[in-house]
Amino acid sequence: GSFIGTTDFDPGPGSYNLTANAANDAYLLKLGTCVPADTCICGAFSDMFIRGPQGAMSRPVLCGGPPLNIGCPAPGIGFTLTGSFMCAGDSCTSSADLDWSLYGPDNSLIASDTASAAPWFGFNLPSSAFSQSGVYTLIISGHCGADSCPCNIQFMVEEGCMETCPCDLADLNSDVNQGFATAYAANSCRVCFTPPALSDCPTCWANFPAPCPTASDNRWLSHAAWCASRGCS
Repeated sequence: GSFIGTTDFDPGPGSYNLTANAANDAYLLKLGTCVPADTCICGAFSDMFIRGPQGAMSRPVLCGGPPLNIGCPAPGIGFTLTGSFMCAGDSCTSSADLDWSLYGPDNSLIASDTASAAPWFGFNLPSSAFSQSGVYTLIISGHCGADSCPCNIQFMVEEGCMETCPCDLADLNSDVNQGFATAYAANSCRVCFTPPALSDCPTCWANFPAPCPTASDNRWLSHAAWCASRGCS
């Protein structure tokens, strides 16, 4: 560019005056990279572990690592995955939203849910999700501002594992007969039943004989209560 006379070249509140050597002098302006004052971008997943049944060892998990052999899932007992995730930047909130999706060996979606990292997070993967041998892919996505931050993890289930959700009616009745926890709503006629002795197997829930018996049926204390436990009445 060009300037004449004396000109202030300081863009801020200060001053930096230059005087032209002639009636019309030249100047060169050099601009740096523009960086927003407030940013929130992807951070990193770290300290991730997966753990199976109680007493089992926690095993480290890496984004993009080779498939981790988790052996044979224990019937009715799933896995817990824990870890840490933080966004980077001076405009990030104290916690980050996560969502995860589990895909089977045939790439079909098996399970998905959301979680929150502050920075620690944890969620459960039911054993019923690992019903066949092969490689499973877990995709966890953290959300930082407008950025989506993926982490791909693979698990391997061995050949020859026993059924993860066996539905034995004798065992089912035994579990049902151990009772139900109940929760009553104070301002309505609703009651929720929770069967504490039952595992996370949805197969048994779906395979239980239908329709539910009525209150006059002599099976009410076991079978009808089981049917009611599938929701609120």
